[in-house]
Amino acid sequence: MPETRKGSAVKKLGESGITLATEGGSCSLILIGAGISYSGNRIELDIFHEVFGHGIPIGLKLSGKISAQNAIKLENLTRRVLGIKEYRTGVNHGGGKVENPESLPLIYELK
Repeated sequence: MPETRKGSAVKKLGESGITLATEGGSCSLILIGAGISYSGNRIELDIFHEVFGHGIPIGLKLSGKISAQNAIKLENLTRRVLGIKEYRTGVNHGGGKVENPESLPLIYELK
C-alpha cells in the first residue's frame, strides 16, 4: 500500500520537496504553491536536486551522505548550466559540507 504524506509534512522535512526510497527505486515529491521557497528561487534547481541528485543514489540503495552530497553537486551543476554564479556548499543540508562545490556529481553505473 502506498504511503501518504501531507504537503505540510513534506515541507517540514524538506521545505520544497523530498525523495523517498520505494520498493522499486525512489520517488521524489516537489511542492508547488503559495508559501513554498525554492533553492535560489528556482523550482528547477529543486527538481534536479531531488529527482536526480537524491533519486539516483536512493534508488540504488546508496542513501545518507552519498545521496546528500550528490544532490548538492547535481544542484550546483544545474546552477552552472543556468548561469547562476552562487553555489551551495551543503552546510545546511544533511551529509555535511561539500569540500569542492564545483565538483561534478557522482556517476553511478548499474551492475
